Amino acid sequence: MKQKWFWGTFVFLLLSASTVISWALISGPTLFKPQVISHVENDFNGQKQKTDFWVNGGSLTDLLPLIEKQWRDENWGSVGSDTNWANKLLRLPANDFDLTDQIQVRIYKKGDLYRVLGLLQSKDTEVTYGMTSDIPQESLDPRKAQEKWDFPIKPPIVKSALYSVHFQRMRIGVILSENSPNLLTVFLENASKAGFTARILSQLNHEKTFLLSNKAKRIIVLFDDKNSQSCLSLVSVDHI
Repeated sequence: MKQKWFWGTFVFLLLSASTVISWALISGPTLFKPQVISHVENDFNGQKQKTDFWVNGGSLTDLLPLIEKQWRDENWGSVGSDTNWANKLLRLPANDFDLTDQIQVRIYKKGDLYRVLGLLQSKDTEVTYGMTSDIPQESLDPRKAQEKWDFPIKPPIVKSALYSVHFQRMRIGVILSENSPNLLTVFLENASKAGFTARILSQLNHEKTFLLSNKAKRIIVLFDDKNSQSCLSLVSVDHI
């Protein structure tokens, strides 16, 4: 799926903020009875997205079959033939790292709804952190994404993927394109036309970080160009 980069980024950024561990969760046999840490609702490409962050006793390898059985009974079908997207999301070379017992990212579908499952195994205890996010299929329509783009800078036309997320005061944007060497140049030209000035903050190999600013707004932009795939990630925080 061409939207896999975004799901992975979203999963790992927010899972890393979860620090609640209950010792009661690790007693007795492993059961899928998640303790919800946080429930989040945000706008994703103009559509409502609902996400739960939770913790469950038991190892990831013990817990995953229980989750999948329950969801199959609820008519959720796996996208990608039971594929763990973790290596691809982290852009790791194939077969170099086996993370299946530590990190799992899987995608399911039922009707017009996608469900993303993210699992992270705690190193110190038999506890697994999880994220479950339900996303309407309509929000993945590229035309809708272009119409609902949530930044003042017009995005370049891309064939791969375009996402914008609005969560409370934070706005996140992702522009993903394959074989587009001019992606950054076009974006910075659009930023200039919109009244933004660009200042490079860092540059390392294939990664560059910029600060875009005008009188009202500042936007951090990370450009990553690797393996014939270019990605622009944007983050801004609204003023109170």
